[in-house]
Amino acid sequence: MSVRGFGQWLKRTYDRIIASVVLLVLFVSLILLAVHAQLLKGRQQAFDDELNGLKPKHGEAKPVDRSAFVSDHKVLDNPMQVADWTNHLLLPELRVSCVNCDRPIPYAATNCPYCHALQPTGIPDKDMDRDEDGMPDTWEIAHGFNPLDPSDANGDADNDGFTNLEEYRFGTDPRDPASHPPPLAKVTLGKLTPIPFTLVFKSVNRVEGKTLYQINLRKGGRTYWASLGEEVEGFKVIAYDEKAVEGPTLTVERAGKQIPLVKGKVVPRSEYEITLISGFDGARIPVRIDSEFEVKGFKYQVKKVDTDMNRVLIHDPSRDMDVWIGGEKPNAPSVRDTKEEGA
Repeated sequence: MSVRGFGQWLKRTYDRIIASVVLLVLFVSLILLAVHAQLLKGRQQAFDDELNGLKPKHGEAKPVDRSAFVSDHKVLDNPMQVADWTNHLLLPELRVSCVNCDRPIPYAATNCPYCHALQPTGIPDKDMDRDEDGMPDTWEIAHGFNPLDPSDANGDADNDGFTNLEEYRFGTDPRDPASHPPPLAKVTLGKLTPIPFTLVFKSVNRVEGKTLYQINLRKGGRTYWASLGEEVEGFKVIAYDEKAVEGPTLTVERAGKQIPLVKGKVVPRSEYEITLISGFDGARIPVRIDSEFEVKGFKYQVKKVDTDMNRVLIHDPSRDMDVWIGGEKPNAPSVRDTKEEGA
């Protein structure tokens, strides 16, 4: 093709050539846009994955607790009010802990002056013992003692040899030497040890017309074959009832006390080794239940024991009253109370 022929061809087809070039450019642009969009989608997915994988360093924050603010705000709205009777300069005052906020408050306060919580009504006046010396406040005040001083319980206001606490327990006058407790007031409990009952009734045997009762010791060992009227370990065999309600029963006796032994059963009771101590000379007095003992010419009788409280009930015939000796909190405030408890 000559130059003149090429020029004529170009003149006739240049618009087609331009259109083709434009179409080619558009096609390439579409391809580039598609590739770019794919790249953006991949980057967005990677960003989303990274974002979703992030975790907070300190966890989720908890809601603010406003209770302290609310309680303090109430206190500010109702400031502490102290009764004017407590404002005594350099004088001590009995205080207790508030049942709600545990702050020290006046003993007689009905409401806490700090948190305004209602306080317990307390102990009746006749039973109140603020120094916990065993003597009620009303009794101490009536006899001229300090209800806030526990040491006066061991004092002896009338010098009769008995402490003020002993005078209170026996209902005597701590200011009158002619009025004093009996010698029993000086007796304390030294030892209270249960002694398990050792005899167990096992069987009945008849040999050559003679009835023998098999009695074993509780923890094994020796076996006795005894008939009525014979003694076993200090107990006399006195009766046998084959048709007793609880089963065949053999009755033994010692010191006038009868004990039924049901066949095959352990006796659910114990005797007790009791040692009392005289406060006059420190002498040890061994006793048993229902036995009598003597102190300074006065005779007393042991009635029963209370192992839960580790104490012994003693009967005083001269005053016709019962008194507990020992225990976690010895308490015999009056003849009436002790007689009712021992009844």
